[in-house]
Amino acid sequence: MSRLIKEKTVTELSQRYQGLTNCICVNYQPLTSLQADDLRAHLAEDGMQINILKNSLARRVFKQAKLESIEPFLDGPTALIFAPVQGEKNDAVLLAKKLVTWRKKHKKLKIKGGLLEGTVVDPTQIGQIAALPAREVVLSQIAAALNTPLTRLAMSLKGIINKVGYALKSLAEKKDSGKPQQ
Repeated sequence: MSRLIKEKTVTELSQRYQGLTNCICVNYQPLTSLQADDLRAHLAEDGMQINILKNSLARRVFKQAKLESIEPFLDGPTALIFAPVQGEKNDAVLLAKKLVTWRKKHKKLKIKGGLLEGTVVDPTQIGQIAALPAREVVLSQIAAALNTPLTRLAMSLKGIINKVGYALKSLAEKKDSGKPQQ
């Protein structure tokens, strides 16, 4: 490749990866071509991509894109899995779940590590993140946890108000019963 083409490639790729906060590096080499195609299709369902770069080129691209923190994972054949920055589903948990779910079926894929929400993570941490419940589930659990004490408080207040009401009604009945009828 000529120097001009290499520089153009580095510039284009660094622009693509600029601002990337969620990506995972994997060793793709043990996969067959059918498995690699299946992985691409599985990731594409949620707008994710897989790019294979030569490590020397990747180091230059990541340096220019300010992603030097994932350089330690560029050892041996490496593919970068990410959701484009502009994508609506640029979610760290979703990325980890998709990859770990696919890996359960195809044990050959080796996860090296990556960057999730801007933090460097190792394969163990990626597995732990993938085990987290979906965002919607967590939000509903929080809502239920917040709602339970409020419901109990409302029921307690209702009970107190009912007791006061019964007491006033009883008092009114006693006053009415003590008066002569006209």
